Amino acid sequence: MAASSETLSEINKHGFCVVRRFCNADEARQMEESYRQQFVQHDKNYTIKRSVFPADVLQRLNGLLPELSKATSCDFTDLDPTFAYATKQPDADLNLGWHCDSGSFYDFGSHDTFLNFYVIVQKSDPQHSNLSFVSWDTLRELDPALPSKLKGGGSVNFNECAGQFLMDDTFGDTARVLPKHFDKLATTPHLDVGDLLIFGVDVPHKTQDNHTARIAFTAKAHNKARRHAHLASAAYLKHCLQPSSEMLRMSANKYGPWLFAQKHFARVAHGVSCNLMLPMPRGAIRNVIVGALSALLIAVQLAMSSLFLARRFAIVASVKGWDRIMLWRMCSASAVSLASAGVLTLGVAALARAVG
Repeated sequence: MAASSETLSEINKHGFCVVRRFCNADEARQMEESYRQQFVQHDKNYTIKRSVFPADVLQRLNGLLPELSKATSCDFTDLDPTFAYATKQPDADLNLGWHCDSGSFYDFGSHDTFLNFYVIVQKSDPQHSNLSFVSWDTLRELDPALPSKLKGGGSVNFNECAGQFLMDDTFGDTARVLPKHFDKLATTPHLDVGDLLIFGVDVPHKTQDNHTARIAFTAKAHNKARRHAHLASAAYLKHCLQPSSEMLRMSANKYGPWLFAQKHFARVAHGVSCNLMLPMPRGAIRNVIVGALSALLIAVQLAMSSLFLARRFAIVASVKGWDRIMLWRMCSASAVSLASAGVLTLGVAALARAVG
């Protein structure tokens, strides 16, 4: 089914839209077969396979770019097939929590001109294993300033901790308490085989559930000139250095309140105030606590940075052409981050022990 301009314009209001029956049953079966024939790759968050679209489907997806550019007032020039996301498969069972995407944000520098095309290849139940969203208009009702903080951005996680629902901007290194849990505000489009979901990865989203089987192929619509400009800019270095420290923060969120508390101890040690932080003991006791936690954080960050760097070098070995140059730059920046993280954190820890 062709996408109407009214349907595509819903992205401006909600952050997503659905084009029903974009692919026919034969095309869906062909894509499912390509999924079954692939070997599994491993990402830091999940096992992945590539999206291999039939030529006709890829042509129709590219044909949406001019209409999307008109509907959203953004200039989409390129479409890149990316990964397949699956639940209840022998090699994958994805179930991600509330977030705004991180990887593409580091790569492109902004999500202002960036959309995800999400095609349902196989699905056993339209009521389950979908994606849930908190739409822009719902966010505006919750907090009028919230959409402007999220639009175009990325690398944001939303977690429940100690009875509060937190927005953790891992790139800006800030956290805030939200008045409502997103589960109470979610909108979940029920998708069937062949449906196309188009959404901005800067709108909060998560896996609805992983109760039933589902395979979805994805492609990213973007502006190539803007991406190349970001790769040539000084800001790109910051985007390369950030993921290693983000991994530490993501682990803190993943492994519960105890590690979450360590994250905020680290922020205090770095001189960053946080209204969620419990009062620290004074004098020698505080010095011992801060010193011990700083040493722990040094060890964790160095270990995770080493793993992250090793994964990047492994990726580079399998990539050719222009993207290989980009990945070598990322590896070099990560190496600098790895070498400097321990020295800088040691200095901060020593300063924290010397104060008070």
